[in-house]
Amino acid sequence: LSAAALLFGCAIVGRPGSGKAESLNAKFPVPVSERFPTGWARNADLLIGDLVITPGGKATAVAGFSEIFDGDMYELTFSDGQKVRADAGHLWAVSSRTTRRRDGSPCMTGRIADVDLRSAAEAERLRGIASTIEPGVMAAGNDMARVSGVGAGALLRFVRESGIDSVTAHVSVRPGGPVKNTSPRVRFNATDAKRALQNLSKNKTSVAGRMDLAAFAPRGDELMTAREVLVACGSTAPSAEDISSMNCRLKNAGVPRVRDVHTEMVNSRSIHKTLETFPLREVLTRYADHIETGKARAPRVQLRTTAELAAEVRVSAEAAVNWGIDLAAPIYGAAIDAVMDPYVLGAWLGDGSTNGPAITCFDQPILDEITAAGYELRARKAPGLYGIIGVVEQFRALNLIDNKHIPATYLRASFDQRLAVLQGLMDTDGTVDARGACELSLCHERLAADALELIRSLGIKCKSTPSDASYVDKHGDRKITSTRHRMHFTTSLPVFRMPRKLQRLSSATRPTQDLLYITAIKKVESEKVRCISVEAADGMYLTHGFIPTHNSLLVRSLFGWNCLERI
Repeated sequence: LSAAALLFGCAIVGRPGSGKAESLNAKFPVPVSERFPTGWARNADLLIGDLVITPGGKATAVAGFSEIFDGDMYELTFSDGQKVRADAGHLWAVSSRTTRRRDGSPCMTGRIADVDLRSAAEAERLRGIASTIEPGVMAAGNDMARVSGVGAGALLRFVRESGIDSVTAHVSVRPGGPVKNTSPRVRFNATDAKRALQNLSKNKTSVAGRMDLAAFAPRGDELMTAREVLVACGSTAPSAEDISSMNCRLKNAGVPRVRDVHTEMVNSRSIHKTLETFPLREVLTRYADHIETGKARAPRVQLRTTAELAAEVRVSAEAAVNWGIDLAAPIYGAAIDAVMDPYVLGAWLGDGSTNGPAITCFDQPILDEITAAGYELRARKAPGLYGIIGVVEQFRALNLIDNKHIPATYLRASFDQRLAVLQGLMDTDGTVDARGACELSLCHERLAADALELIRSLGIKCKSTPSDASYVDKHGDRKITSTRHRMHFTTSLPVFRMPRKLQRLSSATRPTQDLLYITAIKKVESEKVRCISVEAADGMYLTHGFIPTHNSLLVRSLFGWNCLERI
């Protein structure tokens, strides 16, 4: 197997013997074939070598499978209304609200550009310093900071994350021997100090009352520090607290004092340290590359498990949706030898008679498109009703009579052919408002499902909303006839051919139209799941609804797969 085939993805398969229909997100879009004539394959039916579709629109082969196991399941709800179940360890390629705002906001883009300019200048400065350093020079963290002007903490974090090898060095920080020790001091007049202590000693409970003042014999105007006074009074090793207290007593007693500096020679010990040192030139060069590429700036799209997504579905005080998945590109399909012109098929599916090749149409541009495709139209007695001449056999070949649907071969045809089918549907049953928002409304359930698949296969985000189809009878009562499936989307693709509709389309769409947002995630009952591996280099493939997903488990051994070992 290739390296790409060592990654796994999980999808749901039905419980053996449960009797329930298998979950929809166990199905993957695939090219139409003898084994998968509908263009969809269940996980349980896939074999090694079968083709599934990638987010780039191309096909990739299945490389392998795990055993079936019980997965801890979550149900993900997407902004287009789809619900998909996935195991807790399943990986998704998502962008967060933070990275989208960083990369999509003009303000943030300007700030990042400014940061990048400063980073490039700083990188150039560090490379200049590195060029002056001989190869092999080793330096500790503080020395690297002193030479480079970059904080020691930042450099040390970088070298450890980068895996730069260090060398242990034993360094003599200070040699031993006599050194001058200079310190400030306060000295008191010794005679006045003794007199003050004698006055204090009259209080037998005071400290001075317990001192041996008889041994204190100052000479003339001798100056003494508080420590020397304590020693003269019989204290052999006065503490710092005793010295401080004596300073306060003499100061409060008003004893004359002199402030000066005392210098003496003392013997110091040798100080040795063990330091972790790094190749200075290499560190500065690689750190320059690091900051020039944006330091540790998180990529816009990252891999996250379902459980991680569930922990942060919504963020900020506004409870905004956090995670988004980039919409898949239009799927690639080879041009088919169409039995029926794709546009004509779409127009008939929208406004055609269910029982045969006839269409009710009051828009001349649609009729012109049908005749331009080589079809003959013949007006019938009913107003606006036209028969499509000589195509009964084509209708039978596509099994369309009393069975409105989009044949699977058309759903996997080339981009232009699929777009033509959609144009026929939109010209007849589609609308577009002044803001460019499109809607396709269909009452036939299977046709609506096929149309939704068709729209999504073109790389368009589309949401389908069911509502009641009804009319008001002659008595003024509202009668519900069926369920109407309303598909809403916004696109800059020419999904119409009718000029009055086409001119309302937006020339560009907002970036949000290229994202599927995860609006909710909830834990559900355990399901039987099976992991698959695909040969795509990025490990991505499409699941139900053309939603991009990722291989989920990393193989732990080249000699066998253990799907229960999860990353």
